[in-house]
Amino acid sequence: MTPRRGRFSAWRSTSNTADSGAERAEALNQARIYLPAGPMPLYLLAKSDRTVRAAKALIVAGEKIDQRDNEGLTALAHALQDGDLVAAKRLLMLGARADAPIGIDQMPVALLPVMEGKIEAVRMLRRYGVDYSKLRFRGTTAIDFAKQTGNSQLLDALGQKASAL
Repeated sequence: MTPRRGRFSAWRSTSNTADSGAERAEALNQARIYLPAGPMPLYLLAKSDRTVRAAKALIVAGEKIDQRDNEGLTALAHALQDGDLVAAKRLLMLGARADAPIGIDQMPVALLPVMEGKIEAVRMLRRYGVDYSKLRFRGTTAIDFAKQTGNSQLLDALGQKASAL
């Protein structure tokens, strides 16, 4: 078995421009062995500037950024559930869609922070282009959901005046 150190040195080689294409392909193959495909590895790789390069390489090699796991969650959904806004930003920059359907009900991922009352996540998603007035789930907008909760701070984060309650 390859020593642990050897496995991770292969990952580092994916960012060295002097490496051959064969070495990069071998590093990606090793990555797939130790980190099988799925949204959780993409989320974990998006947690730091150093490892996000590996996530980019996996995406270039054909991994789908919005693939779902057995629970129907994407990498972005995992980041938002964990409150990891730094990883969520990186995933968005890698091309994750905030309107990707998740879960059994196929709810848009950007509605997770609305449902959970995570105001900073809502603000961050708006900065990255999410228009909550147009995002719908079962015919209801995020603003309608926020009005039902009576949370004026959430309405403000969504771009609505608290007086809209």
